[in-house]
Amino acid sequence: MKMLFKILKLCAIGTAAAALLFWGAALLIDRAGIMPLRQIIARFRFSPERVSRSAALRDVDDFFSTLERVHPDVEINIGHDAYVKMKRQTIAEVNNKSSANGSMTVRDLAYVLSYSAAAIGDGHTRINYRYDIDTTDAKKRFLPFAVASNDGRFVISRDPGGQFGGAEIIAINGTPFKEFLRPVLEHISGETLKFRAYQFARDQSFWSDFSGLFSGLGSFNAALRLKDGAIKKVGFNTADAAGTVSVCSGTQGGGVSLDVYHKAGVGWISYASFDNSEQQKQEISGIFKRLRTEGIRDLVLDLRGNLGGDSSMGDLIFSYISREKVTQLNGKIKISKELLRAFPRLKYLKAHLGEVVNTDSDKGASPVPEDFFSGRVYLVVDNGSYSSASAFAAAFRDHKIGKILGYETGEPPIAFGNALKFSLPHSGIRYTVSACRYFPRKPLPGDDKHGIIPDIVLNDTLLRPYGGRVKDLVVDSIVKRRMQKDMQL
Repeated sequence: MKMLFKILKLCAIGTAAAALLFWGAALLIDRAGIMPLRQIIARFRFSPERVSRSAALRDVDDFFSTLERVHPDVEINIGHDAYVKMKRQTIAEVNNKSSANGSMTVRDLAYVLSYSAAAIGDGHTRINYRYDIDTTDAKKRFLPFAVASNDGRFVISRDPGGQFGGAEIIAINGTPFKEFLRPVLEHISGETLKFRAYQFARDQSFWSDFSGLFSGLGSFNAALRLKDGAIKKVGFNTADAAGTVSVCSGTQGGGVSLDVYHKAGVGWISYASFDNSEQQKQEISGIFKRLRTEGIRDLVLDLRGNLGGDSSMGDLIFSYISREKVTQLNGKIKISKELLRAFPRLKYLKAHLGEVVNTDSDKGASPVPEDFFSGRVYLVVDNGSYSSASAFAAAFRDHKIGKILGYETGEPPIAFGNALKFSLPHSGIRYTVSACRYFPRKPLPGDDKHGIIPDIVLNDTLLRPYGGRVKDLVVDSIVKRRMQKDMQL
């Protein structure tokens, strides 16, 4: 009996030690810093499928309290009255969606809160709720094709029937397509409608299912603008979950890569994400070494679809293409307990809790690398160039490094960022809240309303001779421009 007691005691000690190690690791590995214990518990426990109305309302209160404590200015994009009204609507929605027994699904709560977060007009303040779509549920309905968002326009990017690929979707059942999607776009965080449209297209299956936009829609009529410009009305049947996930799923490319057009003397760097890693730094170093050794005359930086990352990687790129010191960002930061936990180096600002203070982004000039690129540099962007990628484009513009081509970036140069991570204590729903507001070096009128507008905006007329291939158009234009300059010399 004594032996059994010792064994049980050892098991209890071991369990306690394991628990301490687990929670200790949870504290250490969170990249946003040390979180409150209740939020750590919410993050690592299994999220419930339902919560009581009272628990949901407490989560709503926790969300808005955190938002107002951490965010530099939650009202600047919508105004005080609209913000107060939105808070009341959120509470009313929770009450409306609660069942007779006084509970609601976590999914419904996440959808309600996604509207509240998106209403702030800050793409970094958002609800991060995801789930796997049940492909066995025959009641779920979706578009029968995949769409891509191109400067706010929607085109069919993949059509299983093979007839309408590349056609622009004008309307569904007589409603302009962008207006048809508005109930979904209002739940996607972003500063601009073009970025929200891009995010919908990027994760079409999830947003269609999360919103239930096509539920109960067996068929529909679509007005399409075909590649030749003709308008055609076409009837479609909606697809089931298995079909849409297969059609709309696509791998998002990552990392940084180089394509060299030797005959044209053009190097093309595709940069999908600003990942601050030793591997990526070595890859960038190797790319510029290759550009120098192969005598490349013109360089294209392609940041299409680059949703950002660590802006220090932008600093690294600038050190290879600009002899002038490039300042990407200036900013203001809201001092909160959560911020100081996430960034202990800022503890000297503890006396300024609740205040918004200026940040110093002056990191000093970087040494000119051996493989500095001295040729002409071009930048290609689109609605998916966001966060650090959009800040890079703003600095590229302000320092007059070269021509910008493509489409408007997804984020204005004056925007929020540096988001902190949180989890709601009852539902376990994860979300992020911006702690900083950033400004470009030389703000221009409209820099708080729209993204960076390229010097050369691409369109169908320019792309049609090249079959819609942006690379072919840009490389050919660079060669022609070089020939004209050479003839002038």
